[in-house]
Amino acid sequence: MIRADPNLIRSEVAILGAGVAGSALASALAARHQTILIERAFCPNRHHIGESLPPAALRSLASLGLTDVAQKAACLPYHGITSIWGQEAAVRYDFLQAPEGFGLHLDRRAFDAHLLQMAMAQGAALVYANQIGEIVRSGRNWSIPLSSLNGDRVVQSQILVDATGRKAVLARKIKVRRQILDCLVAQYAVLPEAPQLAKENLGVTLLESTSEGWWYAAPIPEGRQVVAFHSDSDLTALKRLRQPGAWFNALRQTQLIATSVDLDITESFALKPSITAANSAHLLETAGENWLAIGDAAISFDPISSQGLFNALTTALLARDAIDGYFAGQLDAMQRYATQMREVVKAYQKNLARHYCYERRWSEWEFWQRRHNLDVAELRDESDG
Repeated sequence: MIRADPNLIRSEVAILGAGVAGSALASALAARHQTILIERAFCPNRHHIGESLPPAALRSLASLGLTDVAQKAACLPYHGITSIWGQEAAVRYDFLQAPEGFGLHLDRRAFDAHLLQMAMAQGAALVYANQIGEIVRSGRNWSIPLSSLNGDRVVQSQILVDATGRKAVLARKIKVRRQILDCLVAQYAVLPEAPQLAKENLGVTLLESTSEGWWYAAPIPEGRQVVAFHSDSDLTALKRLRQPGAWFNALRQTQLIATSVDLDITESFALKPSITAANSAHLLETAGENWLAIGDAAISFDPISSQGLFNALTTALLARDAIDGYFAGQLDAMQRYATQMREVVKAYQKNLARHYCYERRWSEWEFWQRRHNLDVAELRDESDG
């Protein structure tokens, strides 16, 4: 009698990464295809920056059958954007002009957790791993060695999906290069909202440019806000603002952002703002014969575009169709997905350059000079190392 190997897990689709993109895709696939989510070791206190779901993203959420997730995660309405960008006065853009109406401001921990629960309720399996070994393709199957505190296992799957965010773990392991547009980073903190927040700014994201970069503030549930400053990692602004108290002093000098924060409480915060990558990047190949990349692993967006979560949900939707097509025998299913991603990259780069060019008040400063002189033909490659 031949016994099954207890350390071997077989699936039709294996998704590396159980964030928004990975969980959304797993939820959409699990009812039809044997699906497994592979996530790094559980970390309940990990914060994910990216709190705004624009109105257009609600269409993708509905198409994936995930509308209820927003209700369960107790999201706040996202009514619009007030910005100081390209002019001295604040300008308001209201989402009442959008066909979908208002968007959502999210508590990312709650939103991500409910998405994952939805995927598991649909039948997706979840495996935590501390380390992923060398990924090997044999014929039409992938073998993914996993190490964890519970021992070593191997996942075998026909389709492999990279949903590991900016790290693009799968792409690196199979030697697919990632192209980098800039070195933007976000220096951010979660702070209490101002107790007398102006009524016209309730449910509104605030955006403000400065000579060395730009700020935003986005409300999240329980009277809190994510406040972030964006600049390039190699410029002096980021180095200076890493000094104790410097980031908060710079926040106080803003015209718009400072009005949204309870500065009296903020000054008592003995915290150091966190730093995370916020640069634009994309894989040179987003799909192959029986693999594809979604979300930030495929294309990473500058936060100024407010497209990060929209990209996660939309690529999950497109990947669902590509994978369904693959199992239905459509030989060009993955290639169609890759073509769609190339078109997204072209449109994104054009729109990003146009948006930064709206701000000309700081043209003498290096941060803005880089963006005004953006030449997509001079993008640099990031090696696997």
